Amino acid sequence: MSARKAIVASTWLIVSGSCGWSQTPTPTDQGQEASTIYREFLDAVSTRAISTPSPTEVVYASLALLIDTLGPRFADLKPAAPASSREEALRTLDVTLRSLASRPGQRFGQVALVEHAMRIYLATLDPYSKYSDPKEAERFQDALNAPKSGIGMEIVTEPPPSHADR
Repeated sequence: MSARKAIVASTWLIVSGSCGWSQTPTPTDQGQEASTIYREFLDAVSTRAISTPSPTEVVYASLALLIDTLGPRFADLKPAAPASSREEALRTLDVTLRSLASRPGQRFGQVALVEHAMRIYLATLDPYSKYSDPKEAERFQDALNAPKSGIGMEIVTEPPPSHADR
């Protein structure tokens, strides 16, 4: 099983994937993994980001930004407007990712596409929010846990303030 981590509003959020394949994942496996990753990301952003956008706004913006970065030949896949419900938005995400990944000449799978969508969406929130894949998160954790020398400072992570504290 892979572990996914995201930093949202400067707070570590664990987004766990369901990948445990011993062989190359099928497109269906890729779709399920991408959906799981994004659902957990969406929950984290919708509840813990400094400005709490609606889930439908997050999905719409993520897809629009992703398609914009992929170029004009994918413009036909951009959703016309935000979905009316969270589940409809997630269905739109699944269909769009499947369509993007299956386009001729497209070299990225659904998981890579959803991770890119999360990265570019978080970059629009604030300069401190970012998504880290499992390898990046492990390197960051190793750096925090490494022996330190110098002036005696220690980095301590604290939970973000609740909305009531603002």
